[in-house]
Amino acid sequence: MWGLSLYLLTVVTAQGKGYPVCFFLPSGETKEALVEVLLQVKKLVPTWEPRVMLCDKDDSELGAIATVFPRAVIVLCDFHVKQAWNRWLRASAHGVSKDDQKIVYRALCHISNAPSVAACHARIQAFETGELFEANPQLQRWWKSEWKPCVELWCQAYRVSCYTRGLKTNNHTEALNRTIKHMLAQRPDLRVDSLVLFMLEVVLVEFDSKYRRQQAMENISIARVKEATKFEPELLLFLDRRPWRVQAQLNDRYVSSKQIPPSYFTKLGPTTFVVKKSNRTLAYELDAMVASSSPTYSVDYELGTCSCPDHVTSGYICKHLFGVLAHDGKTADDLPDTLKASAILTLDLARGARGATGRQCV
Repeated sequence: MWGLSLYLLTVVTAQGKGYPVCFFLPSGETKEALVEVLLQVKKLVPTWEPRVMLCDKDDSELGAIATVFPRAVIVLCDFHVKQAWNRWLRASAHGVSKDDQKIVYRALCHISNAPSVAACHARIQAFETGELFEANPQLQRWWKSEWKPCVELWCQAYRVSCYTRGLKTNNHTEALNRTIKHMLAQRPDLRVDSLVLFMLEVVLVEFDSKYRRQQAMENISIARVKEATKFEPELLLFLDRRPWRVQAQLNDRYVSSKQIPPSYFTKLGPTTFVVKKSNRTLAYELDAMVASSSPTYSVDYELGTCSCPDHVTSGYICKHLFGVLAHDGKTADDLPDTLKASAILTLDLARGARGATGRQCV
């Protein structure tokens, strides 16, 4: 409409919804233009050091993020990665039959779901030595130029050690983008300066109102869930003032901790344990890629840490942490404040006057 691209920087609220924290209209879609914008964001919030950033496979975006936030782990949107695979495989010009399309797609997904880096390399080798791969030069060039060089950005094995809150797609940003475009389409007469004012005075105000409504509904939901769900009695006070999804998830993990045999716990220090990996895998653990080559997990309840993929990727208190607490005669209240008051486990504070927030979400 204005010859400019609209970019969004979003975070995820306690309700699991996307919330825009930054809009920008760069002069171009080049790496240099995006670096300039991100540097300005970093200047405004100098303490912000994102651990994980999720985006599409765009060289300009990837380059800009790596330049401004070199410590951040970059994760490609799982949906758009697989969409790109399907589109390429289905294009008749690439010479992949319908039956072979399914085989190649499954092989790529098999690589993507690898539980460890070693397994990822093994699956890549199996894919590259297959008859189908060796018989199609176009497939070889596409794989070696487009996807193999950036496998660490889309293979789940490389995300095991970083917190992603379980997110695999940028659907939150996509949904926000569609909403904002719909709002802007009602005002095609806006100049660029008027557009900026419109974003500040209409779009942001609308999202703030929507956010407050979500907060209010969350409180209502919590009350209803408490009435309908049988939480463990000893956990009720600890679950108070937490998002209802978090309440249910923590309760599930607490119940699961009771099923760990006492012989699986080995105490190493005052607050440190080694916990043997259970043979039983629960649904939420599958989501967290529980598959691991390690037969044990290291737990320290004074620090509030566990090496299991569930804790590392979700940020929740895992069954191993709950287990060692019970094994040592402690409760969840003995966990450190850094974990108990984590933004992932607590309700976002209500916003006050515009421009002032109870918590700074960036």
